[in-house]
Amino acid sequence: MVVTGPEGKPAASKEEDLELTRKIIMDSIGTLDDSEEVAEEVAEEVAEEVAEEVAEEVAEEVAEEAPKEEEAETIDTSIPYDAAAKLAYEASDKSMAYADFKTKYEADAVALVISKQKVVA
Repeated sequence: MVVTGPEGKPAASKEEDLELTRKIIMDSIGTLDDSEEVAEEVAEEVAEEVAEEVAEEVAEEVAEEAPKEEEAETIDTSIPYDAAAKLAYEASDKSMAYADFKTKYEADAVALVISKQKVVA
């Protein structure tokens, strides 16, 4: 006869299931001469299984409750389009307004690029 739990109902927890399994095993080996040794071995195995399952459950709960790592702060590494003109203006004597300086700086840069191009005849 297989006992599934109180009044034939399934076990309410993993621990109860393991205990009922242990009891069934113990009842079936009760007639053996070395049943005490076997019972101890079975009890140890069941205890180890329960300990492993509980340890896994605790580890999962701890992992769920652990604070999430904060996302790294985003740092803007983009370079403004007119960065070269701004740097040149800061290094200049600032004898003219920035807007005028920028226009002249860009025109000079374009002229320099054009002068470096090969002439195709």
